[in-house]
Formats: sequence, C-alpha cells, structure tokens
Amino acid sequence: NEQTYGNSTLAPYGALVDIASTNVSAYSNENDTIISNESNYLYGCVFDRVDAANDMWSQLSFVQQVVDGKCFSLKKYQNGSKSPPKNESLLIYSLGKDMPFGHVSVIVDVLNDSIRVAEQNFHAYYWSSNYSRQIPYIMKNGSYYIMDNYNIYGWMSVEDSNQTYPLNQSTIDKILRKNISFPDFICSKIGCLFRIINYFLGYDISIIEIGFCKFRAYIVVIGYILSRYFLCLISIDRWMITSKNVFIRRQCTRKKAQLVIIISIIFWFLIEIFIPIGFNIQGNNCVPSTDPFYLFMYRIIDLLCTLFPFFILIIFSFLTLHNILKRRIIPIDGHTLATISVSGNNNRHYRTYTNKDYHLIRLCFSQVIVFIILNIPGALFSLYMFITRTNIKTIDHLTIDSFLNIIATNLAYTHCALTFYLYTLTSKEFRKQCSLTFRYIQRRFIIRFQ
Repeated sequence: NEQTYGNSTLAPYGALVDIASTNVSAYSNENDTIISNESNYLYGCVFDRVDAANDMWSQLSFVQQVVDGKCFSLKKYQNGSKSPPKNESLLIYSLGKDMPFGHVSVIVDVLNDSIRVAEQNFHAYYWSSNYSRQIPYIMKNGSYYIMDNYNIYGWMSVEDSNQTYPLNQSTIDKILRKNISFPDFICSKIGCLFRIINYFLGYDISIIEIGFCKFRAYIVVIGYILSRYFLCLISIDRWMITSKNVFIRRQCTRKKAQLVIIISIIFWFLIEIFIPIGFNIQGNNCVPSTDPFYLFMYRIIDLLCTLFPFFILIIFSFLTLHNILKRRIIPIDGHTLATISVSGNNNRHYRTYTNKDYHLIRLCFSQVIVFIILNIPGALFSLYMFITRTNIKTIDHLTIDSFLNIIATNLAYTHCALTFYLYTLTSKEFRKQCSLTFRYIQRRFIIRFQ
C-alpha cells in the first residue's frame, strides 16, 4: 500500500484545512518559505523550538488534562512493536535529512492495514475528512511496522485513556477565561491603591488611624518589591524557555510557576514583617521610626530591592538575546525549513529572525530601558541615604533630601503604573487578550442587568 493524502488541493497560509476529533482545528502552513507575522506570547514566549518534537520520545513521560490537572502516563511502542498502533496515540518521527527537527502526528483512526493521522506543518493540503494522511502498516514476524517514507521512533499511548474525554466548546471557553489574567499589572497597582483613595476622598486615613498607617506602609513596600521581583522572574522565565537545554525548558510549567509565585509572596511578606513595626504617626505624616537599627535595616532592604533587580533584568535579558542569536545557527544540512536559508560560505544553515524573535527582543529591552530610566534615581537616592546616614544634616540638606525622595518615589510609582501600557504598546497578543477580557466583562454585565 502507498501513503495517501486526504486531499490534493493546496491551502493558503492560515487557512482551516479541517477539524480533527470533533473540535480540534488544523491550519495550513502553506509552504516552507512562509514567515508568519503573528505574535503569540505574553510575558514569556511561545515554546516554538520545533526540535521539541524529537525530544518528546526521550523526555515526555506523561500528559496533563487541562480541565482538572490530572496526569496520565504515556507508554512507548517502538516501530516494530508486538502491539498494534492505537487510536489517539502520538506518532513520533526521528531526526533525518528531510526532517531535521523530527515531527509529531496524532493517530485518529486505525484500519485493518493502515492508520490515519492528523497533523500540522507537514503539508499544506486541505483534508477530505478528519485526517491529513493515511499511512499503511504491516505485520512481520509478529511485529507491527508503520511504513512511512520518513523514519519513525514509534507511537506513545495514554494509559487509562478511558478516563480522558474531548473538550467541548464551553469547556474550552472556560479554560481560556481562566487563563486571561494580568497578575503583574494587578500586583504593581496594590502599592498605589491607598494614594488613589487619598486623592479621590480628600483625606489620608493613614495619618488618622495608627493601624492603617502600619498596614498601608506594609502593603506599599510589599507591592513595590513584588512588582520588581516578578519582573525578575519574568526575565528568568524568558531565558529558561528559550534555552537549548531540554532540562531547563522542562522546568517552565504552570504548576511550578504557581508554586514559585506563592512561595515568593509568603517569603517577602515574612522578610518585610519589620516594616509596620517601626512606622508611626508623627504630625501629619505616617513615617518610619528614627531608631538607628531600624533605619539601618530599612535602608539595607531598600537598597537590595532597588539595585538587585537591575542586575537580574540586564543579565537575563542579554542571556535571552544570546539564546535567540544561538538559535539562528542550525548545524544540520540538507533541508530548508520555514525560516532557514543556506550560506554559501560554510556548511551551516542560518535561521533568519522571525517576528516573534524581534517581538521578544523589543519587549525585553523596552522593559529594561524603562526600568532603568525610572528606577535609577531611586537606586542612587537609596545609596546616597545609606552612605550619609551618619552625617549631621542642616535643615536645607534635609529639605533637599525630602525633595529628591519625592522625585525618586514618584518615578518608581510611575514605573508601576506603566506596566500595563508597556505591554499594550509592545505586545499584540496582550492587546488581543485585553480586548477579549473587556468584551467578556461587557457581555456578563449586559446579561446580568437584562
């Protein structure tokens, strides 16, 4: 038997070629020279390293059900296994001259002498049904061999697959709504909340109630620190997810990210527990204690939390750029992929930068530049205050220090307020997700009051 395609009609880039498994859409990549102008990542970047297809055979041991987070083990069957191919299995292709990054298909039907698979980025034909190709298999000496034109590692099947079920559209919408969030944006605004209340109500509760004075100081400092800390985590995440190291990339999971965020919040709440202890109401201000030890600790923490993010953001932004530049050179010959051109001077392939690469570079460096411009006055002022903490200052010096402190503080808060606008200007996907969220809220509001 020969391998057959579902259809022979060429589909343009982005066209819906058909639907697999009742509601899984498959789209055309048109040809190997197409470069997409789409951007599909928000805080980090989409895992677009296609060599992950080859990694799946050696690295992937389970899959996770997105509805409830339940994990299911994967069982490997090498091509030539005693067990026949199974429906809903992953068909894993090995590296080769014409397939330098491997390939993954999904078996959607098993016939007496062939299988049908659904896939993307293989060819650009419309499907005639819910499959893209029909591939023959034979039984030889009690073993099953899938007879594809390309070398196959084998297939991976989900154990206890009777507990899995396809997603319906309502479940998909619920998952999408659940993941549309702006954690960094919200966290960055907590520190400014009480100043907004003061501005609109015309009075400052923190100079009336001592408990609120301490609470406000605590939350302001925590929000200030967490906004910078999460920027550092985002920068590290971008480096990890663009790394060539499989182990490092595998650490970038939603569960681990949530665990790190929870531990980080608890950690900083405990570290900064001394902040409310020293704050008191003096005159018409909620100010820190003048106790030398308290001021020393306050300045040390302030200095570390101001200077440390500078180095983290700069270092990991350049490491991310380094990873992107390294991905440009692909030392495998004999095949031209979507964004690869051949150099005549050597025996390497060069991957031209895609819009995603430029987008990630733009996002990284815009964050670093804005952070440095708006936070370096605060860092320098904290350093200045730490160095001159034992100096005896005149009233004029104290007035100048107060003026500089107001400028540095307002610039730091400005950076917190710019997070949303920075992502809006640099990320097409962020603008899209904002639009979807606002429309969803609008629909719910209309339905609620109809």
